[in-house]
Amino acid sequence: MFFLIACFFIISPIIILYTTGYRYDFSTQQIRQTGVISIDVEPSKTQVFLNNVKIKKNLPLRLTNRAPGTYTVKLTLSGYQDWQKDITVESKKTTYIKNITLFKQALPILVTTNLKTAIVDMQTSYNGAYILITTKADNIYEIHLLNTSNNELFSIIRSKIDKIPEISWSPYANFALIKTQNNNKQQTLELFNPLTPENSKTYTFFTPIEDYQWSKNTFNSTVYIKQNNQFKSLSNNEQRSLNIVPSDIWFIDNNNIWSYSNKNLVKNNETKFALRDKDEIRKIIDVNNNRIIAQSDWHTYVFKLKDGEITNSQILPTQHVFYNQNTAEWQTWSWWELWTIYEDGSTSLLTRTSDKIIQLWPLDKYGVLALTSENKITGFNPGYYVSHELLHDTEIKQIGVNPHERKIFFLGRVGQTTGLFELEY
Repeated sequence: MFFLIACFFIISPIIILYTTGYRYDFSTQQIRQTGVISIDVEPSKTQVFLNNVKIKKNLPLRLTNRAPGTYTVKLTLSGYQDWQKDITVESKKTTYIKNITLFKQALPILVTTNLKTAIVDMQTSYNGAYILITTKADNIYEIHLLNTSNNELFSIIRSKIDKIPEISWSPYANFALIKTQNNNKQQTLELFNPLTPENSKTYTFFTPIEDYQWSKNTFNSTVYIKQNNQFKSLSNNEQRSLNIVPSDIWFIDNNNIWSYSNKNLVKNNETKFALRDKDEIRKIIDVNNNRIIAQSDWHTYVFKLKDGEITNSQILPTQHVFYNQNTAEWQTWSWWELWTIYEDGSTSLLTRTSDKIIQLWPLDKYGVLALTSENKITGFNPGYYVSHELLHDTEIKQIGVNPHERKIFFLGRVGQTTGLFELEY
């Protein structure tokens, strides 16, 4: 009887502690409260393994009463690449695995079978919905518009000129600028909206356009140009003259004209932001209330602003920039490093790689990126630091991505076939 009573008073508290989520941690020799693992990924039929044990439940999953420690999560589904990550469960906390879509196992498909002339360039809109493809036969350049949702292809410009047309898509909306130059040095700028191509606006200039920049206006295709130190605003509605700034380095933000001169960033020819002697910039990339992004030949600068002063600056070892509309962040990279610049001016190193990064494109709204080298495309998730090889042993010249359709488009060669290919992911 005494033994049974003793067992009752010993075992009962253990059972109560166990059912309320407490476990004994043998590594620390302490009783700790359990944590929770929450998993919600796409496709919904994905199978989940935890420490190689299959979880026989449907997604989304909420696995309670998990002892604190490290677990290996593996996500598998036929026709898709496996996703695997070691996670840490902490006491009284929930560890989330979310905002993940498994990558398909797919082969590239040629989409330009009806083009009879060689493709010399492709430029993709900010969200990948459209691609402008340039072909050349003799001295005739032709520009085609590809709708990446249905792969419909239209010819929009055909011209006999000496130089390849220069195409620039707005980083903020589906507007394109097509710049051509004839033998008489006459330059033509066409503002093109793929939704209403009949309303395209063309401007002709007989003196060189020194530089241009897209407005952040997402409702109207507006471009700022510089010509003989005079700034102009071009849109589908009008041409408007702005201020005069005698500087080759400039940026326009909300009609504020920034320039760089004598180690100073100057706003509207008045307010000066003094830089350090070692700072030497060649281009202003973006400005907001919190920071200025600029570049030299070999570095990217982030200048933090507060009360009209530069309070801090950071030099990143990168040469390329890309505005990620999905996350409202600027990605900047060199061949071997990838960084992100946030709206508040803070920065983060996302990865270092042994594969030379040639191009970068967003793959979804959660920040997953396509990193392209000369013969490989890698899907990289910065949040979980997980990479998947999407394509390899292929010659790749340029890429574009339609995240909504989950399709990668690339100009290159697969086997003995050259052209524009589509790869589902």
